[in-house]
Amino acid sequence: MTRSRASLVLSDNRKALSFLFRMSHQERCEIERKAQTCGLSFSEYLRRCALGRPVSSRVDAQALGELRRQGGLIKHLASTDLQHAYEYRETLNLIQETIRQLQRVAQNAGKTASP
Repeated sequence: MTRSRASLVLSDNRKALSFLFRMSHQERCEIERKAQTCGLSFSEYLRRCALGRPVSSRVDAQALGELRRQGGLIKHLASTDLQHAYEYRETLNLIQETIRQLQRVAQNAGKTASP
C-alpha cells in the first residue's frame, strides 16, 4: 500500500473512479472471504470498511430472522396452550432479549466497521 493511483473509468454507473493499491495474495483472499460472508462484493466491502459504514454478516441476518420466526411460533403456542402459557412467555422473553442483544452488537459493529 505504498503506492496508490486513482483513475477514471468510463461507466454508466455513478461510481466512476477506481483505486489501485497493493496487497499480498493472503490479504486478498482474507478480504474476499470476509466480503462473501457478508454477502457483499469485494469493492463494496472495502468501501464500507473504509468509510465506517455497517458491515454485517449474512449469517447474523439469518439468525435474527430465525429467532423472530421461533418467537412467533412460541407466541402462538402461548395463546393456544393456556396450561403452559407462563413457560412460553418466559421463553419468548428470552428470545426477545437475545434479539435485542444481537441488534446492539450489530449496531456497535456497524459504527466501528471493523472487518
